[in-house]
Amino acid sequence: MKEKLISILVSLIFIPVGVLAQYFGMLIGELWWYLMKFVSFVYLTEFTGALLVGLISGALAGYASSFCVQKIYNKFDINFVMIIPTLIILAAVIGDILIYVQDNESFLALLQKLIREVSTIYIFYYCLKNRIIKIN
Repeated sequence: MKEKLISILVSLIFIPVGVLAQYFGMLIGELWWYLMKFVSFVYLTEFTGALLVGLISGALAGYASSFCVQKIYNKFDINFVMIIPTLIILAAVIGDILIYVQDNESFLALLQKLIREVSTIYIFYYCLKNRIIKIN
């Protein structure tokens, strides 16, 4: 019971780390997209570039969050660690869809946000399940 409660409490670190890592991932992705567009001779469509920017942002957020969770508490129960992040991502996806419907946002922006959210939770789960960080 103690490990499960601590696992839920440790998963709260997902919120600030995930938000900051998504922000910095978006900056890195936008910089990469700018360099691909204007410096490199490789041509990617706007659609592909936007999706890759979302993927970079989500991957960075998922990895950074799982890194912090594993550093703080190594004996976590993955089922309980995933409760709060899953609820947060679910709320973010619902918010993204509602903003798209209400503000008549571009479909490409919605897709980028959805890719970012899905990749965040997937990479977070993958890194925790496979114990990417080997702590003795």
